[in-house]
Amino acid sequence: MSTRNIVLSTGEYYHIYNRGNSKQIIFLDDNDKKYFMRLLGLLNQPNRTRVDGVSLEKSFHNREDSLVAIGAYVLMDNHFHILLKQLKEK
Repeated sequence: MSTRNIVLSTGEYYHIYNRGNSKQIIFLDDNDKKYFMRLLGLLNQPNRTRVDGVSLEKSFHNREDSLVAIGAYVLMDNHFHILLKQLKEK
């Protein structure tokens, strides 16, 4: 997998998106989309240690210690878009 070496700026907005390989379906059902949103919230914290046992409501919403602010998102069957604003360095 390749990685882009782009420096992101704190306070700026970014459009993040990804699509399944050859337009493959990446979300098979609503449970997959909910799980993705849960992970999105969990990974938006500086100190994350586990994935299980955290409710969607507690993990997804922007919190005081969030790394980015999520302004908007859309989850389609074969791709997603996220509009975010970087709140903290790195």
